[in-house]
Amino acid sequence: MNTHLECFPCLMQQAVDAILQTVVDAETQTDILHESLDVLRRTDPRESPPMMAQKIQRILRSRLGVQDPYRKIKDNSNEFALKLYHKLKRKTLASNDPFGTAVRFAIAANIIDYGPKRRLSDEAMIETIEQAQNAPLDAKALQKFRDKIETAKSILYLTDNAGEIVFDRLFIEQLPTQKVTLAVRGAPAINDATIADARAAGLTEIVRVIDNGSDVPGTSLEECSTDFQRLFNTADMIIAKGQGNLETLYGIPKPIFFLLIVKCPLIARELKCNIGDMIVRCPT
Repeated sequence: MNTHLECFPCLMQQAVDAILQTVVDAETQTDILHESLDVLRRTDPRESPPMMAQKIQRILRSRLGVQDPYRKIKDNSNEFALKLYHKLKRKTLASNDPFGTAVRFAIAANIIDYGPKRRLSDEAMIETIEQAQNAPLDAKALQKFRDKIETAKSILYLTDNAGEIVFDRLFIEQLPTQKVTLAVRGAPAINDATIADARAAGLTEIVRVIDNGSDVPGTSLEECSTDFQRLFNTADMIIAKGQGNLETLYGIPKPIFFLLIVKCPLIARELKCNIGDMIVRCPT
């Protein structure tokens, strides 16, 4: 997806939030903001919003001299999610449809996101995730999703955020795990999950985990490693979590199932849904 005019306020707010959360010195805050504004001024609108975010995050890391400015935030998100994991697993296994319940919890956890909006309170996130058990999903899309999982010989699962990745585990435990390869970001990108987060969530003990070789907060294939590209091209199906993966992969003629909470008016218009909707969507 291209970067639209409406994307710029969101990208700018994302830059401001990142600066406020990671930089203390006021002069440095202003300098980084000016550099970020310059990046946005020179942007090619044919690039996706995650590519713009990558450039801003690289400025932040370079100026701070810190490889992962969001590491503490990600650790806190994982700890928060792990406290809920066993409770939600019990609810999943006790439900009439463990697969559908686990899908809903995994999608609802997409609310744990520092990209498009400021962080919700723990209480608001817990309420969103727990209420998701009975949230509406497109029945036809969900059945198509189930059917493809049953017939696929290989599944590539693209993660999104730290914390959220714990709830991905709830869902992955409902899948034929021998078919699944889990992919995380190859380097820090906002609060997106990396290998360390997959390890913290216990996923490295369940499925094969790789990184995509990229620091884009999405999956921009030209930025990814050749090993990842090979897996992407040969996978029978791809499960892609979150808006960043949607913005970078939407329109690619592959059986990609996008799972997310819609947080952006542009995405809502593209998917013909409402902000706040929980989505399972495969355009092909």
